[in-house]
Amino acid sequence: MNDINIPRSICIKEILKENYSLSPSNYKKISIRRDNVCELREYLKQQNPYTKGIEPGTFAYVEQSNINFIRNSCITKDNIKWREDKAIFLNPNYDFENQLGSADILLCKDANIGDSCYFVSENPDCKYVFSSGMVKLNFKKEAEKYFVLAFLRDNYFRLQLESLTPKGATIRHANDKFMKCMIPVLKQNEEWIIAAMEGLIKNIAHCEKICANKLNEACRLIDEELFDINCGYEKPSLSRLLAEERLDAGLYSENTYKTLKCVENYIYGSATLEDYGYRIKRGPNLQKRDLGRSIQTNIYTKDYFTLIYPSDIAVGGYITKSVYLGASGPVWELGIGDILFSAEGSVGKTFAICSAELKFTTNIHGMIIYPISKKIDLSRSILICLYLHYLKNKGVIDQITVGGQGGSLAVGYWDKIKIPYFPDSLIKKLTQLYNQKTDIYAFSFNEKNLKNNGIYQLNTIRLLCQSLLNIIVRDIKSDSLKTLDYYEQQTL
Repeated sequence: MNDINIPRSICIKEILKENYSLSPSNYKKISIRRDNVCELREYLKQQNPYTKGIEPGTFAYVEQSNINFIRNSCITKDNIKWREDKAIFLNPNYDFENQLGSADILLCKDANIGDSCYFVSENPDCKYVFSSGMVKLNFKKEAEKYFVLAFLRDNYFRLQLESLTPKGATIRHANDKFMKCMIPVLKQNEEWIIAAMEGLIKNIAHCEKICANKLNEACRLIDEELFDINCGYEKPSLSRLLAEERLDAGLYSENTYKTLKCVENYIYGSATLEDYGYRIKRGPNLQKRDLGRSIQTNIYTKDYFTLIYPSDIAVGGYITKSVYLGASGPVWELGIGDILFSAEGSVGKTFAICSAELKFTTNIHGMIIYPISKKIDLSRSILICLYLHYLKNKGVIDQITVGGQGGSLAVGYWDKIKIPYFPDSLIKKLTQLYNQKTDIYAFSFNEKNLKNNGIYQLNTIRLLCQSLLNIIVRDIKSDSLKTLDYYEQQTL
């Protein structure tokens, strides 16, 4: 649905209201089919609609502390939760006051204007402050914040804010123009939406948090098992430089040398990928000549394939974008035990397929690590997936890649990566972190049940909750909202 309406004429009163501006962008009309809408300010406290962030200055930055500084780069379109890996730390000696509590809503008003997030505290012992480039919204009714956030993250809100914000500046500033953006108003028989959206948004945000925590735990277990602090470092010799035929400094760094040496000296041994029972191939070509006529949508549709671009694998191990592909011709499918590996650009992201619940496919830029035999246990694929993430987390993958713009890890460089023969006890722990299922009801939040799911299952929950949110927002905009029973039937 096209949300932008271009008026055929403009009255003189509108030009006077815009301080005599003749910029066409100031007169765009962003509308939806639902007539009952109001300005965002109507959902916020009248006396204190929002709280401004701070700008402490670079002199307050430190390498590590309990004061987390959330910047605009921590908030993205692809994650409902803020990205903790993008935060920096502030000097606690300056006595910064905590600005955020769990479940607060942040909105960017500068730079990446319109981006918003649901704040989840990572550590109760930490303080969290946020940049002056964003605001914390203060709602009249706390229960309505989830409904409003769903529309803040929709294109309808973004288009409105874009039209109200002056163009041409290196860093764009929306100031408080976001207060004028329109948000739908629910009817009396639609109040069930408030609780439903709260459940969906909390599930999505906590799936992102729990996935990241489980990946960190997997890295910790592997590091404790593998890394030997007594493993010394040797500077590269001339003979090694000639043998490698590469002068990349990262390849000969102390970090990479020690990590790979620990694998080489590992008590239980290690093997190349092929000796471990796996090979590498490229993803399929998605051109029309191979697929026939095809449709791509961000709305979950039964019998469609979930299309994964390697670049859409998040740092937390889940898929950030829900893209679903339907085609008239046959579509190549990732099988159980296959591992999608990002070998170009942001090299080292991994995702293992653990069930046939969702049919996954990828494109030619994706590298697939697949088991040679169907008899190979799924736990081996999970081990490889998490071990490659461990190497990425340690910085080894980035240091052995070649080329610019993120680099490339071509097939010819995989001889450097050996897979350790970990004991069964560790493999069992890693498998439970990645592949463990507990049933979840999408429209209500139960953190304990979420934590009982593995990374793979949390990704599935997140994808379906995000798609349900997209469907409900679309139906509200088109004034065709159905009953809760209807949306419950859209899940698997």
